[in-house]
Amino acid sequence: MSIYGKLLEFNAEEKVRFDYVILEKFLQAYPRLKQDVVYHINIDPVTFTSPTFVDDLKVLFENHHFTDNQNISLEVTENGSMNTEEIQVLNQSIQRLRGELGIRIWIDDYPNENNGNELLEIIGDIDYVKIDKSFALDHKMWSVSQDTFINHIQELIDIVTSKKGSIPLIIEWIEDEYLYELVEHHFKDQIKYHQGYHFQIPKKLEPTTILH
Repeated sequence: MSIYGKLLEFNAEEKVRFDYVILEKFLQAYPRLKQDVVYHINIDPVTFTSPTFVDDLKVLFENHHFTDNQNISLEVTENGSMNTEEIQVLNQSIQRLRGELGIRIWIDDYPNENNGNELLEIIGDIDYVKIDKSFALDHKMWSVSQDTFINHIQELIDIVTSKKGSIPLIIEWIEDEYLYELVEHHFKDQIKYHQGYHFQIPKKLEPTTILH
């Protein structure tokens, strides 16, 4: 089973603990990383519903003498579901993260079969929305026509715009020049960023920084 599959089986306490470990490991490694890029960290929605999350993050920053808040973006993943009280705490956490710490918040993998649509509905102020890789995969790998792909992406853009205004969008799985040119040609003014191996082929493990 993949690490993603294992994460889906975590209970709420385990998800929060896992997210805290990832944040701690990142802050430990940060002095050895490039300081002029933004690092994206996936965070489960349940972690945002912890009333102490923002204060805990402030303590982590202080403990690691971390002040480059503009170099972190947190991506709200699509896992799990929340009740009304949890949604309220989640939005309070996001408001504090953006207002007090200047951290940008993304919705990851929109829309997703778990609750990507729900997140767009329940989260208030965010900074970016990431379009799930499944649409590019359907077009490139499963022979969905170019017109269908373009129409699907435009429908998503229209939905996001209707709910969040002209918020910046990113699309995943731009793996080659063809997909890049296709998205650029049709959505240059609507999709701000592209993510995929067309821009950076994964490096071998040896020269990379290992978080330990």
